[in-house]
Amino acid sequence: MTYQKYIYVGCRTTQKRHAIGKGISVYGINEQGNWDLVDISGNLENPSFLTLDKSRKFLYAIHGDFGDITAFKILADGKLEQLNTITLDAKNPVHVVVSENNRFLIVPFLTSGDVYTIERDVKSGELLGVASHKVVAGLKENTVSHPHQICFDGTQKRIIVPCQGRDAGQSKLVVYDFNEDTGKLIEIFERTTRLKAEARHAALHPNGKFLYVVSEHDSTIAFYVYDELKGTMIPIQILSTMPDTKTGDCWASGVAMDNEGKYIYVSNRADNSITWYSINQRTGYLTLIDNVSCLGVHPRFITLGPAGKHLYIANKNTHTICRYTRDGQGNLIEPKLMAETGSPTCVAFSWIAK
Repeated sequence: MTYQKYIYVGCRTTQKRHAIGKGISVYGINEQGNWDLVDISGNLENPSFLTLDKSRKFLYAIHGDFGDITAFKILADGKLEQLNTITLDAKNPVHVVVSENNRFLIVPFLTSGDVYTIERDVKSGELLGVASHKVVAGLKENTVSHPHQICFDGTQKRIIVPCQGRDAGQSKLVVYDFNEDTGKLIEIFERTTRLKAEARHAALHPNGKFLYVVSEHDSTIAFYVYDELKGTMIPIQILSTMPDTKTGDCWASGVAMDNEGKYIYVSNRADNSITWYSINQRTGYLTLIDNVSCLGVHPRFITLGPAGKHLYIANKNTHTICRYTRDGQGNLIEPKLMAETGSPTCVAFSWIAK
């Protein structure tokens, strides 16, 4: 059976990660809106984060804990055909994005502290090689600050990189100029966060000025005003990712903003919950709305569907993909189990909203 829309789920697979995933799970959406398992691309170690190129014809996977990035062609039936893999002298890639002109991937490596730009063949989808390489320095010589995500700004000519810092580095946000012709990265600015906050993920408002950063260790979401002309930012507000009625470590993780920039959602791995906020469209300030169960254990990853109608949650330790519907006020309602698959860590969609 051929479906019109496909969903790809990256999973952890290794014993080191106590994982039971088998690779990349491919689902087709049936007429009832439910997910049917189409295929599993196996023989892959920790394909833990996925992205599609701008044409939606190719998919790229990074392999957590290793130094590999793999390119796939998406076939007519939604299945994946492996094209090629490149191995870099780096460890533990955690994110991957495609540049606006579709020529480059940008990948941060958490453990080794590297940020790589990888050139790709736009027609064939194959990975060609390294176009640029940076290391995010730590506090002392031969230490790093552990970059965790790549966030393009509104100009698409700069990237914002949240860095966890951990013990030997700094929790900070680093801004690089990105040359869309060569892929070269040049650092132009950095802003440290609260001490040992461990900045993890960022989301930029559609206006290009409001930046929101989730920090793992202190379980906060911070609002910055971003100057896209200069590539600089200043902190304005910081809130807990937990309501006042809850206490203890929540290990904040994922972040997702709706297409209009009215609401933002955060997952809390230790609390097994989702918290969300409204965004003041004039000032950018956040207001806490509510907190609900993630419907499983360890919600490492969250994302809104292409149309923004649903929030999807990858619960790594209970091996489920769950979904909430969003009502007109951004509230999460109508919980639903969408799929069961081993150790899921990412969900990617084969289409974009029109």
